[in-house]
Amino acid sequence: LLWVFFPFNNCMTDKLQAFNVCVTGTSGTLISNPELINWVNNTLCLAGNDAIGRVQELGTCEHYCLLLNKLFPDNEPVALKKIKFNSQVEIDHLNNWKVFGSGLKAVGIDKEIQSDKLVKQRPLDNVAFAQWFYKFYEVNRSKATELYDPLYEREKRGIKLSNAGARCNSRIGRVKPTRNLQNGAKQNRSSLAGGDYLREFERINVRLDDALLTIESLEKERDFYFGKLRDIEILCQSESEKITPQKVLDVLYATADGFAPPSDA
Repeated sequence: LLWVFFPFNNCMTDKLQAFNVCVTGTSGTLISNPELINWVNNTLCLAGNDAIGRVQELGTCEHYCLLLNKLFPDNEPVALKKIKFNSQVEIDHLNNWKVFGSGLKAVGIDKEIQSDKLVKQRPLDNVAFAQWFYKFYEVNRSKATELYDPLYEREKRGIKLSNAGARCNSRIGRVKPTRNLQNGAKQNRSSLAGGDYLREFERINVRLDDALLTIESLEKERDFYFGKLRDIEILCQSESEKITPQKVLDVLYATADGFAPPSDA
């Protein structure tokens, strides 16, 4: 896992300048989906019906807006009165992302956000953005961040949530990555009782999210290679061009936008 930091010179401007990050690495080195979910719920003191159960629920952007204000409490870069909370309308979610983007710019971060994809709440897109924001939060957190009470601030602004829960210590929002959930032992259904049913249901949801991410990745890979086969087929059917091994190799080694060709091609 590689974190690339982009510092800014605070002496050059009166505006707050945050540290940006670029997260690269394999899925095995990134924080897991359950850890992302727990981090959001604990950091924002979300409980009951307010707590998120899947990473893609962050596609509404309302949680990111709350997190950004907690991260920079002295500035509160997001105008929460402009955020549409608990809305099921996609246009409201796009509005939330627009306001959130303005909040990032207010702290010196000019990041391209593909909000049209994120509002679709597809796992792959939302997990990627959540990974970036988690690292961004960890790099820029401060003592003021720790002292900020998100539940109190929501109540003060009249942001009504269905289940506010008890006040919590915001320090529990810091996550220590683990991998225990990925290799949990299988339980006999007959031995489950009470809260065990809920925990088993949550484990199934985690596995489902992982399966959806894998399927989406495989579909993209399938489409990529099918496109190559189709290009070769068209080349072979063309009467105006002479087929040569080099032309076939050019098709095979053609890469998608944003990717470099193999060094030995």
